[in-house]
Formats: sequence, structure tokens, C-alpha cells
Amino acid sequence: MLPVARRHLLLLGLPGSLHAETPLKIYGDDHHPPFTQLLQGRPQGLLVDRLQRASARLEPGIALELTGWRRAMQLAQLGHGGLVGVSYTLARARWLDYSRPLAVDEVHLVSRRDQGLAPTRLQDLQGLRIGVGNGISYGQEFEAALASGLFQVERDWGPLQRLRMVLAGRLHGVLLSGGVQGIAALIAQDAKLSEQREALAVSPRPLLQDPLHLGLPKAWRQAEWLARFDAAAAEAPR
Repeated sequence: MLPVARRHLLLLGLPGSLHAETPLKIYGDDHHPPFTQLLQGRPQGLLVDRLQRASARLEPGIALELTGWRRAMQLAQLGHGGLVGVSYTLARARWLDYSRPLAVDEVHLVSRRDQGLAPTRLQDLQGLRIGVGNGISYGQEFEAALASGLFQVERDWGPLQRLRMVLAGRLHGVLLSGGVQGIAALIAQDAKLSEQREALAVSPRPLLQDPLHLGLPKAWRQAEWLARFDAAAAEAPR
């Protein structure tokens, strides 16, 4: 059984057209600010807005559901839906057709300030022990660094737990997406981490620029719809 997660469905598409054709089911992360997140039970974020504007020109439309990323990935791999906010990797490209980039995510290292780490590129993490979320990829450059053994990786499902491990000295740092704004919002969720905010340092510049896409299972054979989506997204106001 797939893990249950809080979620909310949002129908997007041409007004009055959703009964003409079944909308395409799309899953996204319910906590990836500022791109996709649930606020007061409603999907919001930059990618939600982009989907809404592009889908207003398309039929069939989109049925967007935000849930935990683990569940979203599992459902997409089973062919039950597409993914929004997904990074490109060679492994994923074997089973996903990708849209053009919808946004670019900025990935920073968060470390303990007293370590004096100030990396400006991924290669600066050589030999370090870095926390990364299970099932998370930040694109092909990140995958290549993993394959080369550039740094050691510890994975789990909780970014807040990884930040606590940094403060406890169990990790040199964690890679977090969402840019400075998203990382600040994450830390603000936890009272104890907020109290120790000054003990944490965010890398002075992003180590990775990670394009985010809409991805549809290749088994759906929806390349023509995806091309129309790309055109609509390019024409829609930002």
C-alpha cells in the first residue's frame, strides 16, 4: 500500500471543458516552497500558477494533486499520473517525457556556521558527509557527482531531521532546494531550529541551478499534448 499523505485536488483547464475529456492527473510535492505547497489546504506556488495559466489554453486539462514527494514519485512510476516540479535525470528520462523548464530551483548547502564552510560550487563538497532527501535528485550534474563519489550521502525523508543532524555534528551539511526563501520557510517551521537559526549558515550562492519540469509517463503517449503545453506555457503571461 502506498503511504497516505495529506493532499488536495485542483482542476485546471479550459472553462467548461473538463467533462469533454478526462483531465490528465498530475502529482506534485506538497511542500516545495516557493514552487508547490499546500497553504490552508489549497495548492499554491509558482509552478501551480504556471500550470493554471498554461492549462487555461488546453484540453484536456489537468487534475493537480499535491502530496508527499515519495508518494508522487511512486504513483508516477506506476503510470497513475505525471509529475510537476521534477528534475531531469537520465534515469527518469527512460520513463518520463519532459516539458521545457517551467522554473529553475536553487540548491544551497546548509551547514553549521562554526565549521566555516562557504562552498560556491558542488566540487567544494569533496569528502564531506552530506544529507539529501530520499528519492530526491537535483538534476544530472548532481547525479554525476554522486556516481563519482565526490561526497558521502546520507538519505532520509525529513529535511528538519537532517538540519538537526547538522547542528549535532553528525553531518557536515545538507543540500536543500527552494532557494534562500524556501530554506528560511523550512527552518521557521520548527521552534528549536528557529531558536538556533544563527548557528546555521546557508552557502553564499546556490551550488546547483536545477530546472524544474512537467513530466508525463512515456506509456501515456502524450508527446503531442506536451508540445501543446510547452507552446501554451511560453505564450502565457509569467
